[in-house]
Amino acid sequence: MREIRDLIGSERELDDVSRALKHEVDSLRPPVVGALHVVCSDESEQECMEAFQRWFVQDMLPSLKLGSRAPFRSTNLGARYEWGSIRVAEEHFATPETRDRFKVVVVKLNGHVAVRDEPGGPCYGYLERYQTKSACCGALQALLSGEHSPAIADLNDAFGCGNLDRLALLLNTDRVPPDQRALLAAIVSVRLQARRAMLDIQDYQASAPTLFLVLPCVTFNRPGRDTELVCGLYTADHRSEQRTEEYCGLGDDPAKYELHYEAERLRVADDQSRLQRPARNHRNLVLEEWRARHQPEQRDDARLTKLRAEVAAKRHLDNAYVREMLTTLLWVAADLVPVSAAIMLFAKGITGIHHVHRVHRLARNAAGQEEARQILAEVRGKVDQLSPEQARRVIESLLERNPA
Repeated sequence: MREIRDLIGSERELDDVSRALKHEVDSLRPPVVGALHVVCSDESEQECMEAFQRWFVQDMLPSLKLGSRAPFRSTNLGARYEWGSIRVAEEHFATPETRDRFKVVVVKLNGHVAVRDEPGGPCYGYLERYQTKSACCGALQALLSGEHSPAIADLNDAFGCGNLDRLALLLNTDRVPPDQRALLAAIVSVRLQARRAMLDIQDYQASAPTLFLVLPCVTFNRPGRDTELVCGLYTADHRSEQRTEEYCGLGDDPAKYELHYEAERLRVADDQSRLQRPARNHRNLVLEEWRARHQPEQRDDARLTKLRAEVAAKRHLDNAYVREMLTTLLWVAADLVPVSAAIMLFAKGITGIHHVHRVHRLARNAAGQEEARQILAEVRGKVDQLSPEQARRVIESLLERNPA
């Protein structure tokens, strides 16, 4: 993927990016290529969608109908990756010829920002839309302005993931110049949405051998022809049992981005942008963060004592009883140790990966017991879907983490 990596951090023509992507994928000679395109609902992103369609989709994807090829597309406020999207898209493109060979699935995510060339240099964040000054991206501007809606809350969750408050950094004039705020918000946002897509991929067993390419980009909406910035590239090679997952590109700290211009085109870099590194496993990261901050919780409670005695007597080996036992234990954990129980269940892969932002907050004490109880309630509602062996593993893990 050298051709794509060479584009990282460099503003290019829309057609250049899609053509380079086509060239790289075509060189792999896959029998089938699929694609998921995540874009903002803003009508200014039509050019970006058309370029991807013309230079990549139309030549690389299978025919949906005679003469018609189309990506799986997610269009919403702020170009947010919607959990589960890649799983549905991958199944759609898992055609019969991929079962004994492999396929490539491209996930292209496009955040966007308006830019106008002014005498003092580029001006980011607003465009003249229908003879009226208009924020672009409007969803990110709403986030920066402190507005509230479900979409903005979702963006806010992503910006606060881990130990870095990116929104606070963007609003801190000592760390981020105000005239760069809209631009850097767009870069950070699409970088974080690409991470979501990668987390979904890491947590998923594809229906056929698959090479996933996740490409976060920012469209520059201009009065003339739009341009595009490639922010990074995730590669998840799931074509064999030995899965590899790597990332190359910009990090997610807006205060570390360095901007300069060559021939009136933007270049962005940070201390990580040229490094190829393993993609992080956030289930493990959450557990490590929690253990670094907290000692194992001890509880002297008759209910836990009884449950431990039942495990010692091997009652949890009874397939007819194990789910009932787990349900009881989840109620007890929600009462006594909801936070540590929720974190453990996330780390073990029992709770959905979509809880990653919430569980990160729990691990760093930025969220409380009520949020943890909501996670445990979701698990209780799915106990009947667990196999007896899965239920036994959850029981043993919960009791190990929270000894009576």
